[in-house]
Amino acid sequence: MLMPLQRLNNHSLIWNGCVLLMRRRALMSECLTGLISSAVHEFIQCIAEEQQAILQVSVQSENFFSVMVDGTTDSSVTEAEIIYIRQAVNGVVAVNFLAYVNIGRGTAQNISNAIIQALETNLHLTRQTIFTKLVGFGSDGASVMTGCKSGVGTLLKKEQPLLFTLHCMAHRLELGFKGITEDNTFMATFTELLSSIYNFYHSSALNRDNLKTSCAALGIMFLVPSRVGGTRWLPHTMQALKKLWSIYPALMQHLEQVQILVSKIVEVNDYFCSVNATGSGVSSDSNTKAKGFLKKLTSRKTILLGSFAIDVIDILHTKDMCRYVKILLQLHKSNKLEEAIDQSNNSPTKLIRNLLTVYFTPSVLASSSCGGTRKFPCLNRDVIAACIRFVQSQHKINRSVSVDAINDKCANFRRKRNTNTSVNDKSSNAVVNECL
Repeated sequence: MLMPLQRLNNHSLIWNGCVLLMRRRALMSECLTGLISSAVHEFIQCIAEEQQAILQVSVQSENFFSVMVDGTTDSSVTEAEIIYIRQAVNGVVAVNFLAYVNIGRGTAQNISNAIIQALETNLHLTRQTIFTKLVGFGSDGASVMTGCKSGVGTLLKKEQPLLFTLHCMAHRLELGFKGITEDNTFMATFTELLSSIYNFYHSSALNRDNLKTSCAALGIMFLVPSRVGGTRWLPHTMQALKKLWSIYPALMQHLEQVQILVSKIVEVNDYFCSVNATGSGVSSDSNTKAKGFLKKLTSRKTILLGSFAIDVIDILHTKDMCRYVKILLQLHKSNKLEEAIDQSNNSPTKLIRNLLTVYFTPSVLASSSCGGTRKFPCLNRDVIAACIRFVQSQHKINRSVSVDAINDKCANFRRKRNTNTSVNDKSSNAVVNECL
């Protein structure tokens, strides 16, 4: 039988052994985590070097390229520039990430130096080669980028006078829309209403659940109100408007229920006492907001302005691609669009097949697909989207049917190529052979 002191010593030895074992396991875990983290960084570095080598060969083999730049700030609030390369590879326009460069101060001189340094370091191009091949520069509309006296585009033009500078079309469209609505105070109030409704449901799980219940009761597909603005500009506003009108009956029902739950009145001893409904979980603040939303959403001006706004924005962000198709054809002095419509015999699938032969060469179609696969790269997304929207403006056709027709057309050209069938490959029909 062990004495008390011996038992105490044995317990101490066991405890010290457990502590030592736990420390060893923690050390092993830290080492394993460090090894995994190191391996992950090594994998990422290898992938980056491989992609950079591919981009380097691609840029060096082509005669021209353009640069797109956008500013950002990291978690340490340090200004940086994200640089992309845009070029045409075998008749297909491609955009590739080049570099993320910290610039310190966002001056035009620092940004232009960062662009040149990124091209020299990452692509191993000389300064002379850079300005021989550089034909385009795209950016937002900030004065530091587009300033006519000392902007980045102006500094680059000193080295390459034929450089074409472009203000981002999405920014210009948004600025144009804001310019025509900034004097309309009710439009600003309507935009603020959309943002408030988004915050009302985004910050409360209870409100979202109750709205979902109202949608289910009315047989409406549940959609969470989205915010106005963001990185998608007008499409983001369009999405917010569509969601608002899609769930409008359920939204009205839920806001009315909030009013009823919160303001339930009970008569007690000849006077009234306002109390919350049992188990409702709805605060008086929600009651106040719901009351304001109901008043504005049932206003005649709100309904008319919201309907008008969705019609205008739909034209701006949907039909612009259809106009883009026609403008490209007019610039190239081609009548292929009318021929494609006449030869389609009022068939939407034939029309989109004919449009493909207008914008892409047979060799490009034979080696590509609509959405891109592991074997075949994707066709130019902008042109494909424009063709589909143009067909949808002429016929009632689902997007999936259009995509199937495009893939079938590509497969037909592949079969012709594999059977050595002579295919007319006139480059004059390919609109996308230029680096825009």
